[in-house]
Amino acid sequence: MNKKSSEFSQSMAKEDHSTRLLPETYEPGDDDVLCGRGLECLKHPGNIKFKALVRSFIPKYSQAGSKTVKSAILLDVIDRVRQNSGKGGFIKRDRDTGRWYEVGDFLAREKTSQAFRDELHDKYTSSTFSKKQRRMERRVMQYEQEQHGGGGTAPAAGAAETSPKTRKATTNQNHAEQQQQQQQQPQDA
Repeated sequence: MNKKSSEFSQSMAKEDHSTRLLPETYEPGDDDVLCGRGLECLKHPGNIKFKALVRSFIPKYSQAGSKTVKSAILLDVIDRVRQNSGKGGFIKRDRDTGRWYEVGDFLAREKTSQAFRDELHDKYTSSTFSKKQRRMERRVMQYEQEQHGGGGTAPAAGAAETSPKTRKATTNQNHAEQQQQQQQQPQDA
């Protein structure tokens, strides 16, 4: 085991943060990161600080050569959030009781890795930005097919989603076919 792997293992073992219910009176602080959806999470001061912290690690993360090094960077970000927060860290509100709880290592890591993918959206197809862009491209293609009467090229309901390369090739092919049709129309008139 090399030195970096050893440091990573020690970091993972140093503290086990499992899901922990916070006191009933607990209110999220400005250093807590809210896990969930919606504007409450998006605009919370802790989430804004979290995104800035992630951005500060982007150069180091981008240069990391292995998953082990990237994992160590993720853990560093998670540790800093927890240290700055004091009591909470990565927290979520229970839908049934309304109480806050610390989400634990797994969800904290998921949220942090998603934040890195979102910041590096031009490199990761799993970023939120990339997913939204693909959905928009599919909608545009469906709209164009409906407008031009081109049926049969849309995937069947429940069909497996295609890869980015396949989608790009299909988009390029559809675009080339549309250009050919447009060039032929004035000649037919």
